[in-house]
Amino acid sequence: EFYPNPTTNQMNLKTDSRFIGSVYTVYDNSGRSVLNGQILSEQTVIVLGNLSSGIYLCSFGNNFKQTFQIIKE
Repeated sequence: EFYPNPTTNQMNLKTDSRFIGSVYTVYDNSGRSVLNGQILSEQTVIVLGNLSSGIYLCSFGNNFKQTFQIIKE
């Protein structure tokens, strides 16, 4: 679960424990990776402050990949 969405600066990612240790990647609308990190707990904060306003995709997980759309205002 991602919230708040849309956002201005940061997203909260709430996952279940099977995703701890997984890497997340944020992609711009051309498919270019613009941000990545690792999920260290069931609640992860992803700071989007340096990204331009627009629509992004965030993908995370290893075997059970999840993808969400993020709207940055």
